[in-house]
Amino acid sequence: MVEPAGLEEVITDAVAGLPHAVRVSARDFLDAGTWSAWSPEAWGTPSTGPLPKEIPAGGQLYMEKEPQADSPAPPRPSLLPDLQPLVHRDPLEQVAVLASLGIFSFLGLAAGALALGLWLRLRPDGKDGPQKPGFLAPMIPVDKLPGAPNL
Repeated sequence: MVEPAGLEEVITDAVAGLPHAVRVSARDFLDAGTWSAWSPEAWGTPSTGPLPKEIPAGGQLYMEKEPQADSPAPPRPSLLPDLQPLVHRDPLEQVAVLASLGIFSFLGLAAGALALGLWLRLRPDGKDGPQKPGFLAPMIPVDKLPGAPNL
């Protein structure tokens, strides 16, 4: 199932007046999963003239108004790019990024607390104090257990 996200990209390195072929492939915004199959080629020619003063709303066709006295053909429709800045602030994307940051922050704090606890447990007390038993040493020596025979 494909859900339209309302994202658009502007191709800035196309040469005006020359035909170009465009194919796209996509992945979700967190770069998880696999890439989709390549789309069929879409051919287009970037405009060579100046843009009109009025830009139509996104998704509406604009009829080219070039003088064509010699040609009886009707004007061809073309999609002009929207000059509005692109807004990549999808609320679902923001929630997913915040959830990921929260999980990674929690894991980082847990790892730091574990490292601090191990360091406090294993550090030496100093030169004057008695040595702590080893980290894996039993708390009660085996020879002090009641009912254990002395060998």
